[in-house]
Amino acid sequence: MAAEIPQGKVVHRREPNWALLVPIFYAPAFPLMRIALKGNPRLPQYYAGALGAALAHAAYIMFSDSSV
Repeated sequence: MAAEIPQGKVVHRREPNWALLVPIFYAPAFPLMRIALKGNPRLPQYYAGALGAALAHAAYIMFSDSSV
């Protein structure tokens, strides 16, 4: 039998905010990209694309923040 939530109680779910965890994946991606694509003539284009995606994600987070 499921436990009932009393009226007026606020229930907080403990889930990670995935949008704020994305930099954890971007941080090691840049040095690893430099190492893995060493000697590739298109490295600057790939690096600029990844950096653009990271900055676009940062802009999305900053502009969606309603606490400002």
